[in-house]
Amino acid sequence: MESILPDLATAQGKLREYGYDLDVVHRPHEEIGGDLWYVMPYDEDQCLVVLVDASAHGVAGAMSALRVDSFLREADK
Repeated sequence: MESILPDLATAQGKLREYGYDLDVVHRPHEEIGGDLWYVMPYDEDQCLVVLVDASAHGVAGAMSALRVDSFLREADK
């Protein structure tokens, strides 16, 4: 799951363009989970920050998060 999280420096750079600062605290859990975040431009003046907390835990939560991640990556093209 950690491999799908955005690169912090890239996300910080995107948000600085809109006048925001970003800092992240990541505390990995021993079990697989379904939490993630994503940053993408919306238009010239706004950006979209998505926070995902999958309702299920374990593999089911991770699969739900991966579906959302795939959707957001496609929308960001």
